[in-house]
Parts: sequence; C-alpha cells; structure tokens
Amino acid sequence: MSKTKKWLIAAVLLIVFGTVNCAVASAALGFNFNRLETTEFVTSTYEVADDFENIDIEADTEKIDFIYADEGVCKVVCVEEKNNPHIVRVENDTLKISQKPGGFNLNMGVGLHEMTITVYLPKDSFGDLKIAADTGNVNIPSSFGFENIEAELNTGTFECSASANQLVCLESDTGAVKLSGMNPDTLSVSTDTGNIILSDIKAAELSLESDTGKATMTNCIADNLNVITSTGNITFDKCDGNVIYAVSDTGNITGTLLSGKIFNTESDTGRIDVPASTNGGTCEMATDTGNIQIEVVE
Repeated sequence: MSKTKKWLIAAVLLIVFGTVNCAVASAALGFNFNRLETTEFVTSTYEVADDFENIDIEADTEKIDFIYADEGVCKVVCVEEKNNPHIVRVENDTLKISQKPGGFNLNMGVGLHEMTITVYLPKDSFGDLKIAADTGNVNIPSSFGFENIEAELNTGTFECSASANQLVCLESDTGAVKLSGMNPDTLSVSTDTGNIILSDIKAAELSLESDTGKATMTNCIADNLNVITSTGNITFDKCDGNVIYAVSDTGNITGTLLSGKIFNTESDTGRIDVPASTNGGTCEMATDTGNIQIEVVE
C-alpha cells in the first residue's frame, strides 16, 4: 500500500472518529447546546433619572432596539456578560450607552446568548441619534423622531422607520440598510456589499452609494437623487426627482418614474429603453454592461 493511500485512510478514520465523538457529546447534552456555554450572562436594568435630548450608543455584537416606555420611566435593559457590563449615563444632555472604555474582556469562555440593548424612552422626540455598532442589528420604530440620525455599522442590519428632520447619514459594510417613512433635508447611505432598501422617503438631497449591494427605492422623491453602484442593480419604483443621476458599472438600472424627464443615457453593451421626452427634469443614467429600462407612470 502506498504512503498516499495510508494517509488518506488515516484522514478518513480521524474524520469518522471526530464525528462519532461529536454525536456522542451532543447526545449526552440532550442536544441542548446552551449547556456548552461557559460565559455567565445577566439581564441588567439601568434606570435613567436625568433628562436628555440626544442619544449616543456604542455597541459590539449587541442587538439594539428602541421601545416606547408606557410607564413614563426611561431605562436601558441589557443582556450582557456579567464580567463586562455596560455603562449607562447622561452627559452633556446626551444619553450615552457603552461598555467600559479601553476595557479588555479576559473571559475566554463560550458564549451562545444573544446580547441585546433595549432602550425604553418616555417621549417620542429627540435631537441627535448616533450609533456605532459592529455585528448587532439595529431597529428604530416609527414611534420616534429625531433631528439627525447618524450610524456606522459593520455586518448588522440597520432598520429605521423613525422620522428625521435634518440629516440622515448611514455607513455600513456588509449589513443591509432599510429605511422608510422619513422626510429629512439630506439623506446619505453608503455600503460595501450591503443592500440599500428605501420606501416612502422625501428629501431635498438623497444620495446612495454601494459597491456590490443593490439599491432599491419605492415611492422616493428628492430634489436631487443620486445613486451609484459598482455591480449592484439600481431599481426605481414610482420615484421622482428634479435631477436624477444613476450610475452602475455592471448593474442594471430599471424601474418607474412619476414624471417625464430629459434623459441622457449611456451603456457600452447593455440595452437602453427609456421614454423619448423633451420636457421635465434632467435624468442621467449610465452603465458599462448593464441594461437601462425606465418607464414613466404619471
């Protein structure tokens, strides 16, 4: 028998042995994998007595939710590691939520719990909201309103239907961004591979940019509407703007607009199908290999 065959047989036997051991261990745990957990988690409630107008959250893997406090008491409830608690305080008229600054968690155990930050707010209107998160999802319901919303995320999904009056500025790596029902002066979203999904948006300036993520807009209206992607498709569904600029390298640009435009379109190898019009705002669309197909539904 050759050495190669001997090594292959040995490798197969090791895989079989490991699989059997895993199955036996799982059965011994009753297939309850939470019993593998060695990190101790607690649910901590932090009551906030001071008034504030702004909110600033720094999170790692925590899922972040905002809930209206029916009892009229502001509090922050965290599912967290016992040895690495959050810090909740009010400074400079701002509710700040974070973990120990510069702290290094020496807990090398196994943790399977979902860590969460739930913010219970006794009123619905605030000034600035700032969020920096890594892998946790963020959900902000329509019951709240802010002057400005700014967020930076890595892989977590950012979903917001809260209102914003002035600025919405969001940056994400692979996480999706989903926005609905807001009317800010300026809305800017930038992602790497994360999809951008907007619905029922009105803004003076609306700017979307993604590398491989898709940009999908439904009932979105802006004075200036700019969308740029690399390979992601750009889709308009009953959208409009005085000036529309949409560019993609290989993605398709398709959909419907609410009013006639003076189209200026270009595609190297893709198909172009847009209405012939000499009236309306300007609409510039370009793609290298993608198709451009636009209809006007007045």
